[in-house]
Amino acid sequence: MAIQIFLRDTKFSYNAQTRTFAMSERHIIGFASAYRLVGKNSEKEFTLDHQTGSEWDVNTKYVYKTADGYTLEVANDKAITEARAESYLKHKLKH
Repeated sequence: MAIQIFLRDTKFSYNAQTRTFAMSERHIIGFASAYRLVGKNSEKEFTLDHQTGSEWDVNTKYVYKTADGYTLEVANDKAITEARAESYLKHKLKH
């Protein structure tokens, strides 16, 4: 099941030449293997295609694709990524 992202409520950019939506993880609710972008007159479902690096790397992007050639890139947020890494390390050191 895809998590819905309502474009009217989300900060994003769109490149018409590459048909690519881009946004920060800060502007979505949780990680998912699929997202449904909901616009004023249409919606698109994107499924995870690949990620560009480690989940701990602030430069990593999660790349999602649609069947008809659109791309959604969700970039790691620096503060969220650093907090996630710190939390993971603290948990591992306790156990």
